[in-house]
This record gives sequence, C-alpha cells and structure tokens, in this order.
Amino acid sequence: MQSPTCNLPAVRRELIADVRRLWRECDHIAATDVDEGWRRFVSGAAKLLEAPGGGFAVLYSRRGGAEDPFAGWLPVHALEEGLDADLRMKIKAAWITDPECQVDDSVARMFAAGGSTRVMRTRDIEPEAERWERSPSRRLIEAHGLRDRIIGAYAIDERTEVHFVFDRRRAQSDFSEADRAILEVMLSGIGRLCRWLALSYGVYPQGSRISPRQREALQHLLTGEAEKNIADRMGLKQSSLHQIVVELYRRFGVQSRPELMAMWLGGETDGPTPD
Repeated sequence: MQSPTCNLPAVRRELIADVRRLWRECDHIAATDVDEGWRRFVSGAAKLLEAPGGGFAVLYSRRGGAEDPFAGWLPVHALEEGLDADLRMKIKAAWITDPECQVDDSVARMFAAGGSTRVMRTRDIEPEAERWERSPSRRLIEAHGLRDRIIGAYAIDERTEVHFVFDRRRAQSDFSEADRAILEVMLSGIGRLCRWLALSYGVYPQGSRISPRQREALQHLLTGEAEKNIADRMGLKQSSLHQIVVELYRRFGVQSRPELMAMWLGGETDGPTPD
C-alpha cells in the first residue's frame, strides 16, 4: 500500500496504520456489496474522528446560476450510519425547510469549491468566528445538541461528488486541524468506493437516480448471474426483468453486460493500492 502523503505532520503515525486497515477493508468489498463498503468506511472514519457516527450523500451539479448558493449542486441520495443517525436526518429535514440555512454564507462557500476533493470544518467554511456564531446553520446544529461538523468531499469528476459528514456532540471539542488532515488522508484511498457509490445509484455518469428496483437488478447483473435466475430472485417474469436490464444499459450508455461490468471495473486502480 502506498504511504499517505497528505499533511503527514498533522496526522499521528499510529493513525496512519488505522487508515491503512480501513483502506484494506474497503478495498476487499465487491462491487455488489457497495452498501457494506460505505458503512464500513463511515463507521471506521467516525471512530478515528471520535464522532458518534456519520453519513454520506451523492451529489450532482447542474451548474446553477450566479445567485444559486449551491452552485448547481444537488443531493441525489443520502444515508446515515451509527449513533445520532436519526438526529442527523432530523437536522437535514429541518435544514431543507429553512430558507435561511439554504442561503447561509457557510453553505455557499462549501459548494463554491465543488469539483475538487476537499475537507472542510465549520471554521474552514466560515473562518470568521463571529459570523459563524450568528449563522443559521450553526444555530440549527446546536439546537439539536451537536457542537461541530466536518465534511469530506470526494470529487469523482467536476459534476459528481460523494460527501461524508461527521458531527460531534455538544460535550465534545471542535474538530481540529489534525482531524481535518486525517479525513483528507482517508479520502485519498477510497476513490473506487466513491465511484461505485455514484454508479450504483445511477448518478454517475448520467446525473439522475435509478429506481430501487433498477438498483437491485444492477447489483445482480454485476454478479454475472443469468437473467432467468435474477428474475426468479426478484420475483419477476424474465421479460419484465429484461425490460429493466435494457433500461439500465440505456442509462449507463452501454450495449451489453460485459460493457456494464467494464464500466465498474474501470475504477479498480483509483487511489492507493493496499498491500
């Protein structure tokens, strides 16, 4: 495995060994087990960051106008893992319905940097302490008993990203520069996992989400199993499954299953290579 190269002075050496172990766990995940992969990464990263849990979101940019605080970025799918998962979902729902949070300067700064892999703490997003203390986003987080947030964004390309979000509770300290550095290192080794996540929801390369039924069929197709067997597993007629398969090929711009599998395997060498 390649040695991490991002901000090593800020990362304790014993944590590097833990990062390598996390990379190996994620690297051993098959394309058909991508959901297990993101859960392992989020739970492992949360432990290293001393966060109760975390979540991820796959985002796609439709290139919004100059007045769009999200710069065209839209979450296509998001899930939470670990302790406080329900709480973070409540915060997300409240944030979506709060116009003040949506136009918050801190939100705009995060999305303005879209298209590049990056890690931002709240103090990085809004470096002026007084403005951050007054920000609607800060009030919303603290109203739900949380203290601080760190976001790691992995850019698959200029229009597709996977964001990982971790929070700390009110009794904990803020995320430090060392925390930012370790998350940056962790992200550098999960390019394949992020690409698979975006592919599995249809976000990459088309930018729109496939249905849960299509996603289930896609996971079966990647095993190489015959369509008849897949239809039986899904409780479908073979003709109905074939219609789903044809639509998946169209969505991914391929003509056959080998082409579809090649699209997934095309990201095999992304990121550091485990021992």
